[in-house]
Amino acid sequence: MPKMLFEKKLSKTDIEYRMTVPMKSLDAFQIPEGEHSKDFGVTDIHGRRWRFRCCTRKTDPYPKPVLSSGWIEFAKTRSLKEDTRLSFEI
Repeated sequence: MPKMLFEKKLSKTDIEYRMTVPMKSLDAFQIPEGEHSKDFGVTDIHGRRWRFRCCTRKTDPYPKPVLSSGWIEFAKTRSLKEDTRLSFEI
């Protein structure tokens, strides 16, 4: 049974540039110590596979994770809009 990782209402920045990820969910992405990003695969509700990259800041003590590579293509393909609610499960 899938477990909820996080749920989010999308902002304009999430749609146009990168999606911020809640800090409490960062451990689930398993970014190796000393690294600042990790690519991972997801499957959407339609069964399509996507590749995203989760990145953190390199120098800031607050890592502020974001989804970058692959995310904008997903958002555009799915015609996501500001205030859309998304759920991520593991």
